[in-house]
Amino acid sequence: MKNGHRSASSNLHGISEPMQKRLYTLPEAAHYLGQTVWGMRQLVWSGKIPYIQYGRKYFFDVHDMDKFIDSWIISFVKIGLHCILPR
Repeated sequence: MKNGHRSASSNLHGISEPMQKRLYTLPEAAHYLGQTVWGMRQLVWSGKIPYIQYGRKYFFDVHDMDKFIDSWIISFVKIGLHCILPR
C-alpha cells in the first residue's frame, strides 16, 4: 500500500493475490484444452483457434480458448446431460 492506495494485486487486507494468467504457451494451451502439442499445432494450422505469434512462439488467449470450448458444447436440457460435440 503506497500513499493510502491498494495495489491491484492486493485484497482489502493487503494480502497479495495471484494475477490471472491471460496468455498461454503452446504446451500450456494444449494442457488447458486437453490436447497434445501436435493437436494444438493442427488447430492453429487449420485456423480453428486464434493465436498470437511472437517470433517462432505461439501464445493463446484464455478468452479465445474458452470461446473455442463453448463452441463445442451442446446442452441436452431435457435429460440434464452435457456432451462435447461440434456445432
